[in-house]
Amino acid sequence: MGGLDIFKTYRLKNGDWAPPFNLKPPINSMGDDFGFLVDYQSKRDSGVTSMGYFTSSRSEGQGNDDIYTFERRYVPPPPPPPVAERPKEEPKAKLILDGFVLEKIFQDANNQQ
Repeated sequence: MGGLDIFKTYRLKNGDWAPPFNLKPPINSMGDDFGFLVDYQSKRDSGVTSMGYFTSSRSEGQGNDDIYTFERRYVPPPPPPPVAERPKEEPKAKLILDGFVLEKIFQDANNQQ
């Protein structure tokens, strides 16, 4: 993108760092973008999980290096698709096991059956 860009990485379960990746627009621009700060304590409403600031010399700014703010919002996952109901069918097979003993595990001494 520009001369200086802002990248993101995170710690893996094994303790190593993941490869950094460029945050691209709207964070990065053709100018210099740097000085990225996240304030995790500032929740303004229920949808904002964090906010922060960064410095940029992008062409839309007021001077050389301007301070911009951003908000990270929680986007809930989409609801699962509805489960299609299958038409109810009558069973195709009928099995009767009346009086069939597969394995006898215990028999009471008074029960001689």
